Order: sequence, then structure tokens, then C-alpha cells
Amino acid sequence: MKIRLILFSLSVVLISAGCVTTRETPAQTEARRREAMAERERRLAEEESRRQIQLSLEDTDTQVHTLRQEMNRMRSEMNKAQAQDLQRLESRISRLEQQLQALDQQRAKDREEIISILSNRMAELMQQNRAAPSSGGGRAHTVASGETLSAIAAAWGVSPQAIIRANNIQNPNVLRVGQTLTIP
Repeated sequence: MKIRLILFSLSVVLISAGCVTTRETPAQTEARRREAMAERERRLAEEESRRQIQLSLEDTDTQVHTLRQEMNRMRSEMNKAQAQDLQRLESRISRLEQQLQALDQQRAKDREEIISILSNRMAELMQQNRAAPSSGGGRAHTVASGETLSAIAAAWGVSPQAIIRANNIQNPNVLRVGQTLTIP
């Protein structure tokens, strides 16, 4: 029994060490050979697939890099265009401000001219109102809307105080439209 146990242990050791050879039939050998070829073809196909994936990945990386460069170029162009647009707007605003200043100056000149024309016209009208002398030895003037004592005096070439004395005016700041004044 010990011998059998020793032989069994020895066969287990030899089998596990791969030293035991078994005989295969030609069909088994052919099947093993086909399996090995199929395994080799599968490995080659996997390797080819990995190469294709690697090439595709490298191509994608190149495209991403190219797109990033294009995107940066477009951002740069957009920033330049925005800067140019901003500069054009600032220039246009500056021109408009200059035009507004010129219009304000022209408006002030026009206002002065209108005041001058109206003052001259009022003086002419007042000259025309210098009709015959009134009963008190002076000329009569009828106060029109917007006339002041100083404007009436200037139009008639007399002092405001002379008109105040001649008409016994208590408050020279209050004249009524239609009031008749004696001009000394």
C-alpha cells in the first residue's frame, strides 16, 4: 500500500510539473492546432483593432488641436473686430458731441439775434407810438405786453426816473398792459 501511495504521489508531482506526456489522437492534435490558430488570429485581430483605435485616437487629438487653434484665432479676430467697432462708436459719439456743441453755439447766436431784432422792432413801435404830445406837455405811450419801464425809457430816450415822476408811479416794477404813460 505504501508503494501505491508513493507511486500515486509521484504521478501527481509529475503531472503537475508537466512531465507526463499523454498521447493524443490525430483529430485531437488537429483540433488543438486549429484552436491555437484561431487564438492567434483572434489576438492578431485584437491587435489590429487596437492599432486602428490608436490611429483614430491620434487623428481625433490632431483634429481637436486644429479646432482649438482655429477657435483661438477666431476669438482673436472677434476681439479685434469688437475693438474696432468700439473705436468707431467712440469716434461717432465724439463727432455727435461736437455737432451738439456747434448747434448749441448757433442756438445762442440765434437767440441773441432774435432778441436784438425784437428790441429794435419794439423801439420802432415805441417811436411810432410817440404820437402827439399829451395834455401834460409830453408824449403818450401805451404799455404793451412784456414791456418794462427801463425798455420804454430807452426807446423814448429818457430816464426811467423821469417817466416815474411824470406819471406819479408808486411801484415802478408794476406796469399794466394798456396803461398810458406820459413821456416827458
